[in-house]
Amino acid sequence: MASLISTIKNLAIIEMARGISFFSRKRCDKKIWIISETQNQYQDSGYELYQWLKKNKPDIDAYYVLDKNNRTNAVFLNDEKMLWHETLKLTYYLFIADRILSTHGLWMIPNGLGIQKKCLIEKFKHKGVMLHHGIMYLKNCEQFYHKDKFSLTGLMIATSQREKNLYIDQYGYDNKEIVVTGLPRHDSLVNESNNSPWPNLIVFMPTFRENEQNIGENFKTTEMFNRISTLVNDNEIKKLFVENNIHLAIYLHQNIQNQSEYLFELESEHVHVVKQGDYGVKELLVYGKILITDYSSTIFDFAYMSKACILYPFDFETYLPSRSSKSIKDIRQDIPADVVVEHSELVGAIKKLVFSDYKVTTDKINKIKHFFEHNDLNNCERVYEEILKMKI
Repeated sequence: MASLISTIKNLAIIEMARGISFFSRKRCDKKIWIISETQNQYQDSGYELYQWLKKNKPDIDAYYVLDKNNRTNAVFLNDEKMLWHETLKLTYYLFIADRILSTHGLWMIPNGLGIQKKCLIEKFKHKGVMLHHGIMYLKNCEQFYHKDKFSLTGLMIATSQREKNLYIDQYGYDNKEIVVTGLPRHDSLVNESNNSPWPNLIVFMPTFRENEQNIGENFKTTEMFNRISTLVNDNEIKKLFVENNIHLAIYLHQNIQNQSEYLFELESEHVHVVKQGDYGVKELLVYGKILITDYSSTIFDFAYMSKACILYPFDFETYLPSRSSKSIKDIRQDIPADVVVEHSELVGAIKKLVFSDYKVTTDKINKIKHFFEHNDLNNCERVYEEILKMKI
């Protein structure tokens, strides 16, 4: 019943917004751009570009979309350019917008009745700009982002020529639909490791497995928990942390953030379990001197700052084969990181980086360059210029 009521409500909102936009088409000298990430996220390329436009391009009337539950967030209380999901105001602006930009597709369109949403998507798709929230080169996402399946087509951004070639060769896009600009969110990735609230910070930021979600205390029986516990309880690591004033911040993927409480027992003077709201992903990345992850695309964000990464895919032989979207390349070969699988190898990699003063080797720097054609903190400017070139 609740879903039916919601559908009827959205149907009314869509038709009211359609009527208002038809009879009172907003006349404005400014171009209207609607920007989003996910319903509750404002830390990726969408929000970075939104903030940059507000500061640098007053000729663009930029709006940002979030779920209505974010209305109480102090960050947005005085921001008149926030649009709330499933509201008449947002839907009206969707009808009159010049551009719709997103890192996660067209989720912001209200769910109407069947064909109605499809018709709306068709109306908006020629104005779409896909900002992306990660580098696609090592992950096969054809089932989501192939041109024949993805609704937000028009312009897609890439970080390198080889990523652009991937979109053309494997995802069905034309050369003119892909532009190599870099990700807007990378414009604020500046190494702040010497200003971290925890000195000599190592960030452990793994992705999630399907069997780790919403399992309560059973999370303590997973291999992920075991690997983290083994690391923080290792006597060699404890000694290393104390003697070199090193701190470890553990931050679980947003899909298993609710399992963080089961890690609290592992905390110590040098080990910290960080939950969403304490620090953002970007804050931890800029503060860290070493990043440890398994398959997370955050490794590219860290590498963008030319900082030391350790790839720890301890379940490589079982994790990737179980996923419907296989890697395009063997990440153990192509990634700009030290790659380890066993706990002892992880300890050795951490010690090596600490005793080398966290230096990144030349071969890793060269690998990093393959993923980023631009590293000048001007990605927002390039994205803006490319969007202006789009035909209405």
